Amino acid sequence: MGIIEILVNNVGSTRDSTLHKMEFETWGQVIHTNLASCFNIPRCLIKSMGQRAFGRIVIIGSINGQSGRYG
Repeated sequence: MGIIEILVNNVGSTRDSTLHKMEFETWGQVIHTNLASCFNIPRCLIKSMGQRAFGRIVIIGSINGQSGRYG
């Protein structure tokens, strides 16, 4: 695919439920999907971006993290 200079990392998983109804396994899946991608994907590119002294990584989160939503 060639050189990657810009990464837009927009991954999210929603399994809406209230805390008292959510299973621990479901919680783990959501956290793993949403947070592990912020580590794993950029990690693959950071070395080559550093060697070229150029690169951009943009990580987009959910608007619900800022505004809140039931579940």
